[in-house]
Amino acid sequence: MFIKGVRSVLESEWLVPIVFLFAMAGQIFNFITYSLSIIVGLIILILFLCEDVKNVVAIILYAPFYIKNIFYFPQEKLFTIAVVVAILALLVSAAFKIAKCYKNNLFKRGEFYVALAVSTVAYLLGGIISNFSFERFLTILMFCSASLLFYFLALNSTKDLARFMYKTFVWGALMVTFEIFICNYMEGGVSEIFSRYFIDVGAENVNVAALFILLGVCGAFGIGYRTKYDGAFFVLAVYFVASIFITRSRMIIFLSCVTLAFFTVICFLDSPNKKSFAICFCGLLALVFITAAANVHAFVEIFDGFSEKNGLSGRDRLWKWCVQKFKEYPVFGIGFIFEDGAPSANAEAARYVLAHNTVIQWLCSLGIFGTLLMLYYTFKKYQILSRSMNVEFILRFTLIMIAVSGIVDQAAQMDPFILNITIVVIAALENLERNEEKERYINTYGYKRIIQEAELKR
Repeated sequence: MFIKGVRSVLESEWLVPIVFLFAMAGQIFNFITYSLSIIVGLIILILFLCEDVKNVVAIILYAPFYIKNIFYFPQEKLFTIAVVVAILALLVSAAFKIAKCYKNNLFKRGEFYVALAVSTVAYLLGGIISNFSFERFLTILMFCSASLLFYFLALNSTKDLARFMYKTFVWGALMVTFEIFICNYMEGGVSEIFSRYFIDVGAENVNVAALFILLGVCGAFGIGYRTKYDGAFFVLAVYFVASIFITRSRMIIFLSCVTLAFFTVICFLDSPNKKSFAICFCGLLALVFITAAANVHAFVEIFDGFSEKNGLSGRDRLWKWCVQKFKEYPVFGIGFIFEDGAPSANAEAARYVLAHNTVIQWLCSLGIFGTLLMLYYTFKKYQILSRSMNVEFILRFTLIMIAVSGIVDQAAQMDPFILNITIVVIAALENLERNEEKERYINTYGYKRIIQEAELKR
């Protein structure tokens, strides 16, 4: 009875916002050693006690916001230990779950396994001739293995994952924005809460943090779509878009505005209560005008901040360097770490090859061979995305926005947490297709026919 109660708590979707709040407190009030240790313990308990482990997905994929920048704070060892323990727990628990699935003939064979294996080969071979390091090889293998385990667990050990991801995106975006505002207040007081420019949010670069907030925009529309609360979630989406403006991340600001405009129209047209939605829209518009009129100086400061970012902000120089390295090592590239340093605005991250363009990243880090493998990975991803477009189309749109951000930013390819969010969402969409097929089959042949066929298979 006690274990059943513990399992119920660990599987509750309310656990995610509680963990995010606790982790945020640990980050802000600097008891990260304790908060991170407790969170890793929770991960282990969920993996080994629960049938539905989707809370682990949310807790792990937002982990960078539980700590501070590891280049400035002595937390790198702690974070490394936490990552290794979490991945080992994933590995062991997945082994047990795979055995159980095979034993009960319940193993779900997703279409993305081969693509993930192909991308793993590409990553492992990147720089293997020009810049090989056994330590880096093992690190890449560990992260790629974690991605495969995430995909397996998302397919086989979660329920209602697609809707859960919307909620996770919203809770995560709330955590990121609160961290931004609280840090601004602690550094500059009330006057700089909405205007101070920062480089990092937790352990993530500000542009990556902005992308996590964009996920929140999509999540808010996903939760509210075709419900009586769609107007309220529209207001929440606007809050997230306004927060993205403070980051001054130009590509994500553009994508967030496109997302907001696109889904506002769709959600209004499909709204079950257009009057309530319209009231929310007009009320918010009036509030913005009143706030802008009362705080002209703050709004001017935010928009003036964009003038500090000229042109490509050094990306043109970085891209030339990446192309040159590709010409020098065209077959397998130079890998993802270059000890001599790459052109970077952040001196501490200079040893990492962050091309800020997905295709250039592939060519420079993986060479022609790895790029061809990644093209197969990409083809398979969009093949899955393009099916049943009417089913959770907002979730599909979210992955497209992540990919588009890769034109001028690095997170779409180089941030392991964003990469794994993509993988988990693909698994969620595959499960939705599988459930739709089952529903059509039941409607066509009837429930008795399915039971009979299942008994014959035994």
